[in-house]
Amino acid sequence: MAGYIRSLFKRKNVATQLEIPFAMHNLQVHRRKVKYARIMVHHDGQIHFIAPMRLSEQRIAELLDKHATWIDKQRERFSRLARIELKADEVLYRGKCYKVHYRASLGDEVFVDHEALSISCGRNLLDPQIAEQWYKKEAQRVLPRRVEVMAERFGFHYTQVRVRSPKTIWGSCSSRHALSFNWRLIKAPPFVLDYLVLHELSHTRVADHSTRFWNQVEEVCPRYKEAVEWLKTYGRWI
Repeated sequence: MAGYIRSLFKRKNVATQLEIPFAMHNLQVHRRKVKYARIMVHHDGQIHFIAPMRLSEQRIAELLDKHATWIDKQRERFSRLARIELKADEVLYRGKCYKVHYRASLGDEVFVDHEALSISCGRNLLDPQIAEQWYKKEAQRVLPRRVEVMAERFGFHYTQVRVRSPKTIWGSCSSRHALSFNWRLIKAPPFVLDYLVLHELSHTRVADHSTRFWNQVEEVCPRYKEAVEWLKTYGRWI
């Protein structure tokens, strides 16, 4: 495989592209202002190689070849993961399947019955685009409030909260303690969403993922390992 990957680097247009198709299926290379290279395998099987701006194409190929076995194992693991099964009239919300009842008279209103696990709405939430709009609106409503509550409870300090649409991460914390979250977390159970909130808030005290960081996370979120396991198992379906 290494030889085939390297042969693609000889194409003249490769050096100027930010996302490069390699022999390895579904591989994208992103050049960013980072110090170290890293490889991520997404739940849909895509490989994202985050490369420093000046990392040579030959070195990228070498690293891909070196970690090929690990990449294959990650893809195989994702292919075996349990899935969340939704019926034709259901949507996933806060970790549960809700039955959608369309009522034209409701207009833009959406009413959620948590006891009956049903949603009555004047727009068709079974349409993926309409559902995404509603999910984002809900995420904008729920996430900033959870950050505020958790920060106050545990004494964290942050500057702002943003809800975005990243493809490969659930959340992030900038050097200025600005927090960013994936809107898809509104589909996850509340304890998973809270874990991600506390994970990013913990980065306001410890920037890396050292033992000290994970001790900090466990102190404020005792169920964090359960939440991590939920994301590993079901994250690809939200």
